[in-house]
Amino acid sequence: MATITIPGSVRLPGPRRLHDAELIVGLDDVLMLDARAIRVAETRIRSLDGMRETVSFTLRFDETKLKHSTYVLSAEIHQFAHDCLAPGDFLTTASYPWNRDRSHDVEITVAPL
Repeated sequence: MATITIPGSVRLPGPRRLHDAELIVGLDDVLMLDARAIRVAETRIRSLDGMRETVSFTLRFDETKLKHSTYVLSAEIHQFAHDCLAPGDFLTTASYPWNRDRSHDVEITVAPL
């Protein structure tokens, strides 16, 4: 059983002060265009504090979770309510495709909600 590692960073729209924020980075299977994406892997970084313009992450998962070839990465930064998005949080607004051949660092940009 092999582990796949996706290293990367999430870029905020300029330096932002974070207090007890949580970063969530996910890899979603988007093969079925008319169906909800299926979350294949996820990593969470909690208790982010201070001035940040980027936050580094490493997403690790078992390669047996990959059933198809169409995946996208997404990210959210929750500043206030850790269980849902709220005004003042950040999320991806663009598609960040990923496949098995992509082993280098990935940069995901987030925008304010």
